[in-house]
Amino acid sequence: MALPTNKTQHKQALNPQQIGKLLSCFDNSRGSYQVNYCMWLMWWTLARPAEATEAEWTEFDLDNALWTIPAAQMKAEENTLFPYPFKLSECYKD
Repeated sequence: MALPTNKTQHKQALNPQQIGKLLSCFDNSRGSYQVNYCMWLMWWTLARPAEATEAEWTEFDLDNALWTIPAAQMKAEENTLFPYPFKLSECYKD
C-alpha cells in the first residue's frame, strides 16, 4: 500500500494593506527592543528566523550596513552577505 502524496500548499502573498499593518506592528510592539530590531532585520534582509536570532554583533559592519554570516553557520562554502538599509544600522548603533 502506497502512502498518499503530500499536496504542497503555498502561502498567499501579503497585499499592500497587510504589509502596512505588519510593519506598523513592528513599531508599536510591546515586546523588547531586541525583538523589534530582530523583526526589522528579518524584514529588510529576508533572513530566516534562526539566522536573525543567532546573529552575533561581530557579524555586523554598522558603518557599511552589511551583515556577514559565516559560511559554517550557513552550511555554505563562502560567507553570506546581507546588505541592509542604513536606517537600520542607525538603530543598532543606539
